[in-house]
Parts: sequence; C-alpha cells; structure tokens
Amino acid sequence: MKLIATLVLAIAVTIGTSCSKSGREAQQAGSSKQETFPESQVVDIVNAVNAKDVAKVTTMLQANPRLVRAKFTSGGPVDGWPLLMIAAKEGDKPMLELLLRSGADANDKNNSGEVALHYAASGGYKDIVQILLDHKADVNVKNDAEATPLSIAASAGKRDVVALLKQRGAKE
Repeated sequence: MKLIATLVLAIAVTIGTSCSKSGREAQQAGSSKQETFPESQVVDIVNAVNAKDVAKVTTMLQANPRLVRAKFTSGGPVDGWPLLMIAAKEGDKPMLELLLRSGADANDKNNSGEVALHYAASGGYKDIVQILLDHKADVNVKNDAEATPLSIAASAGKRDVVALLKQRGAKE
C-alpha cells in the first residue's frame, strides 16, 4: 500500500511538473503564507512521513527546518496537506511529536479547510487529539463543509474522543 502511495505521488509530481506553471503560480499568489520548496524535497519528506520514517524526517528537518511547513501541491491523495495532518491521520505519535517540536502549526489547514485535529478525531486517536489540543489546536474549528472535530468523532462513534473534545470546550 505504501508503495502504491509513493507511486501515486511520483506520478502526480511528474504530471504536475509537465503542466503549465501558470496555475501553480496563481495558487501560490493567492496564498502568501505558503512557502515554496524544491519539489523533490517536498516529495521526499511527504513520502518519509507516510512511511513513518522518523529518522529520515529528522535528518531532512535538520538540513532545512522550514520544511516542516511543506505541503504537497501536485495532486494526489495528500494534495495541500500539511505534514502534521498526514501523521495525525495515521495516528503516528512519534512523527506528530517530532513535527510539533520542529514548529509545525497545529491549526494549519488543507485545501478543504481541515486540520490535523479533524483526522485525529475521525480515527479515534485520543492521544493524538490530546497532543494537538495541548499545542493549541482549535477545538471548534470547522472545515469547508462546516464539520467540527466533535461532529466527526461523534459520527464515527469515537466516544472517548468525543468526551475529551467536550472536556476541552468543544461545542455541539
């Protein structure tokens, strides 16, 4: 499965780089906060986070600490996702902690307005939810569809996460 994800990312990068730059430049112009990194570095760090390779991500972040803010923007299943979101979706506590220690923003959004907390709540990863909340994740954040981490956890039947979110101030 990881090999397939890597191949999908490689194909998306190939397709994305062969297309006109005007679309990508327009997207970056609309988001002045988003930093631009060499595409090969972004692909490498995204693949390392997907593979749960903490050692490789550590090495990459030591070489370029700003990579913690990298987002893959060439299509595919993690298009526009912050690295922290990938780790949260997988319930990867060591990776999540590394990224947060390295300066990842717990409230960084993907193209759908989702944050890592949405995915941690959906997966029922109570320890990940706790860590994100401890790093000032917005407990009542809404995605583009108006879903909150609480509503997502409730619909997924993740009662322990629902209780934690409510305890931390989540509103229904």
